[in-house]
Amino acid sequence: MESSSLIGMNFCVRDRWEILKIHKAGTETLLGGDMGNAIFQKSGEYILRVEMRGNALKFSLALDPVVRDGRGEFIDLGEVSDSTFRSGGVGLAVFDGKWAVFRDFFVKKL
Repeated sequence: MESSSLIGMNFCVRDRWEILKIHKAGTETLLGGDMGNAIFQKSGEYILRVEMRGNALKFSLALDPVVRDGRGEFIDLGEVSDSTFRSGGVGLAVFDGKWAVFRDFFVKKL
């Protein structure tokens, strides 16, 4: 994959979770942490919620597949303030895996 297609904010799960900012000058880890291998399972269902207001981005994760439309129990991953990207798009990608299934994806104005 062309590196310019990765430019932006990226949520990554490997041996730990990270919020990465990838830009022309390089890659920065804005947030990250360990959640334990038991948290992320193959064939698991998770909901990543990103709330953006101005330069503020708030990230949270739901581990319960029953949670829908922002209701239910979310784990706060953290907040960052960043003004690097003034506009852009939203997308999904899978790396180092053969496939992934995304059941739902939506953008809602707050």
